[in-house]
Amino acid sequence: MAPFSNIGQPGRNDPCFCGSGKKYKKCHGNPAPQSKAPVHLPDPALLAERALAQEKQREKQQGLGRPIISSATGGKRFVAVGGKVLASAKWRTFHDFLFDYLREVFGRNWLIAEAEKPEESRNPLVINFERAVNARKRSGDKSNGVVPRAATGTEAFLLDLAYSLYLLEHNAKIQATLLQRMRQRDQFDGAFYETLVAGILIRAGYSIEFENECDSTGTHCEFTATCRATGRNFSVEAKRRMEGKPHLDVGSQLHGALRKRAAYERLVFIEMNVADSMIGEGADALIARVVKVLDSRENLKYQGNPLPPAYLIVTNNPYSYHPDTPINRWFGAHGYKIPDLKVGTQFSNLREMINSREKHREILELMESIRDHSSIPSTFEGEIPEFAFGGATSRLIIGDKYAVADDTGKEVTGILRHASVIEQQKSAYCVFELPDSKNIVYSIELTDAELGACKSHPDTFFGRYDTQLKAPMRDSLELYDWFFKRYVNTSREQLLMNLKDATDIEELKAFSREDLLSVFCERQVYGFLQVAQSKKGSIDDRGSCESPDVDCS
Repeated sequence: MAPFSNIGQPGRNDPCFCGSGKKYKKCHGNPAPQSKAPVHLPDPALLAERALAQEKQREKQQGLGRPIISSATGGKRFVAVGGKVLASAKWRTFHDFLFDYLREVFGRNWLIAEAEKPEESRNPLVINFERAVNARKRSGDKSNGVVPRAATGTEAFLLDLAYSLYLLEHNAKIQATLLQRMRQRDQFDGAFYETLVAGILIRAGYSIEFENECDSTGTHCEFTATCRATGRNFSVEAKRRMEGKPHLDVGSQLHGALRKRAAYERLVFIEMNVADSMIGEGADALIARVVKVLDSRENLKYQGNPLPPAYLIVTNNPYSYHPDTPINRWFGAHGYKIPDLKVGTQFSNLREMINSREKHREILELMESIRDHSSIPSTFEGEIPEFAFGGATSRLIIGDKYAVADDTGKEVTGILRHASVIEQQKSAYCVFELPDSKNIVYSIELTDAELGACKSHPDTFFGRYDTQLKAPMRDSLELYDWFFKRYVNTSREQLLMNLKDATDIEELKAFSREDLLSVFCERQVYGFLQVAQSKKGSIDDRGSCESPDVDCS
């Protein structure tokens, strides 16, 4: 690469050299996109990079299920759901579509009939619909623009239900009995949470198969979830506590879930349904109390027999406690009679952590999906919302051409080759390749909307999927993953060469390439931590899920 060249470039707040009277950062210091019309065929590698970035960006928003299938033409937006297509001229966002989709699924006649009932007899869905409409009327918001804001408890309730039903119909099917149960006021809560759980699993890359509701030969779990990546099956049960309980006990939910017949390993979701204000210490203290309750219930029995082990996913979505304000959600995984998957589990070494993670990989990746895909997408095709809805009007794309000034002040065409965001300075530092193959560096000011777009999609912000743009590693297991990704394609012979000085090299020669790779990366971690410890004094690497941050960036 040619050396950077910025000789004679004025300060960002100095007058521009062209005599326009504008500040440099507002004139030639702010490169303008050139025409996208290609002079010759585009670089296939660049096209492949952009396609990968678009898919990763869409996946981050929509999860691992079937993508949203949609197009806009003739002034209308069309959305495919399962085997049907819906259309409207009013859907600017995917949220707009979801609100109408709820009306489509339940039927406008049923919704009208339900709304005519006395308030105390109405279905919770209708109550929340009315609350959302009345809130919009009170706000006086009649704009047609797209204004980003956090959803209230009422809006989150409706959007979560609509999105989960959409995911079911789009990826599997909506059971008629599920909708029948939701139309019944006394059965709504249970069916609602079951639908949310199905949506969570679909986004995490699971296929869903409901049990036969007509089977009266015995009890059974709600449905079977199969991890498509590994083929591992789980029998899923979903339980939701009634609101307003003064305690955190979940003994009845555990007993009701684990006494049912299950064909596969058990995966139980429990919605705590408690208000943020239940305790003053915050979510961490509340979760600690929930864990204590779960562990105290490991002696439960059914018909004289101990209840079986299960993976537990505990959630809290306090919709009804905060109908007109944004809600704070939390979730966590815990092993019921599974010692190495309990919150706060301590491991004696990294190998124990690696083995435990392999054993419970599907559950740990499910937790990552719940965290990463907790927000319902607002765009139809995976666009970054800040760019799709006009909050950010320009975009820096690696590989695109821009009008820049060279060393002499002459305007030339530069190709953006590298870029990074310095959040504290609200700027992007960009390297442009000039026609003479020299490079010039520009500092380009970013708007708040552009910074928001970067925060939400740091790895695709510049139109290229960059796996290096990640948060600092938190513990030794993430450091192990870092090494693993970088050596994953290393041959067996090279791994043995790298390990030639090991005292157990003769034993290692009998290992498969996969096992050698794991051992090599494990030892790289210990070597790194040893060096880091000598430099920093000490590192408290306890090897647990609660390890302190270790900045390995």
